[in-house]
Amino acid sequence: MPAREVIVISSDDDDDLDSDSDSDIDTDNEQRHAASTTATKAPLPALAPASAIAVSTAVASDPSHKYDLEPDFRRVVDTIFPQFEEHHKVTLERAFATSRNLRENYVITRYLGSGASGFVLAAKRTFDGREVAIKVIPHTGDHVEQKVQRELSILLKIKEHENILAFLEHFTSSLYGDIDPEDQSNKDISYIVTEMAGFSLFDFIELHKPDQDEDTSTRAKNIQDVPRSRIESLPPSIYGSAIQEDALRSIFTQLALALYSLHSQSIVHGDIKDENALISLDRATNTYRAKLCDFGHSKYLLPGSSPCFSFYGTTILAPPEMDSNVAARQKSKEASSRRAAGQATHTNSQTPSWDLFYGYGADVWALGLTLYTMIHGDLPKELYETDKKRLAAYKRKRASHRMFPFTIQDNIDSGLKDLLKHMLAVDPSRRLSMSEIVNHPWMLKTSSSC
Repeated sequence: MPAREVIVISSDDDDDLDSDSDSDIDTDNEQRHAASTTATKAPLPALAPASAIAVSTAVASDPSHKYDLEPDFRRVVDTIFPQFEEHHKVTLERAFATSRNLRENYVITRYLGSGASGFVLAAKRTFDGREVAIKVIPHTGDHVEQKVQRELSILLKIKEHENILAFLEHFTSSLYGDIDPEDQSNKDISYIVTEMAGFSLFDFIELHKPDQDEDTSTRAKNIQDVPRSRIESLPPSIYGSAIQEDALRSIFTQLALALYSLHSQSIVHGDIKDENALISLDRATNTYRAKLCDFGHSKYLLPGSSPCFSFYGTTILAPPEMDSNVAARQKSKEASSRRAAGQATHTNSQTPSWDLFYGYGADVWALGLTLYTMIHGDLPKELYETDKKRLAAYKRKRASHRMFPFTIQDNIDSGLKDLLKHMLAVDPSRRLSMSEIVNHPWMLKTSSSC
């Protein structure tokens, strides 16, 4: 096994303690489970690009004003979002009304998902027919601009890699129309355009669960371009997720190579999870292709600088070394709520001094949880524990450097079990590096198919 790669750390003045940091992590956790019972919408009929859209002069003074959209665009706004996401309508309405680039160069086809910062739409480019994904991010405060610029800087730094979602374009609109790249004032909505690359690993895992209920089965059949016949032809798996080991190894290896590439470029992803990995079927070779996506929490780590991370993108996936930050953040959040309600608080009103941690190890931990989910069909049950005694036992394991904190199936391949345990080591100094992961014996086994 190769020697551990040198980890360079960065100093970063942005400690992620912006006004929406709590909503970022809370929303991710809620939506993870909401997604498993929500049907994916069928594509909308193609729209003809509009040459002009009437926008009242009242728009600039009242952003909530009802825009006078052409019928095709009004239909998209009114029908594309599932019921629980209809609050995004006002943003898309404003986007159509103010961005000529969006109206004329892209045909919106369906809704893909959402996060704390905005939502993602599938579209086709009008000039070449290429399918793309458009992340729509409303500027609700200065912190949004900082996050967008950070994500763009990361996207521009990332070297082209077959297992990393390709960045294509970025543009911005204001209440007065599209913004010239040279004049970035009055920003209202940012648009980040990437290639389209299948469906999420989360959906892929859900599709493979052998005990699908009616809602999940219906949802799975509606996922775009799912290789259904291939999945149904697979023999029963020895693992809880019913993903065959060869397919599991192929997909995970591709994601590991993508993250290894990022770490080699001094980039921490910051939010590794199954929702941020995309799966497609290469019909020419009948193999799965995996791509890592969503760099909204990523950071570039400057050599020789200090640790810079105070929290991981999704709290439930955070490593043990972050536990003190989670507790401190929760206390601060509760104190802020009491202050907002006019109640007395005994906590310091100033921003807490969060402990900072190294980002590479957190990525490895989260990737380990992703592998665990691919094997078992869900995250470790300990992460959702509510029984006080069992929860206390789990917390003792999580705080111990000598104990593996999670329950693993007995029938797992010994090499796979070794990889999983060393990726989910409580002590970050004992966790494998990405260099060691991609060269692990289980990863290098020859697959009969994938």
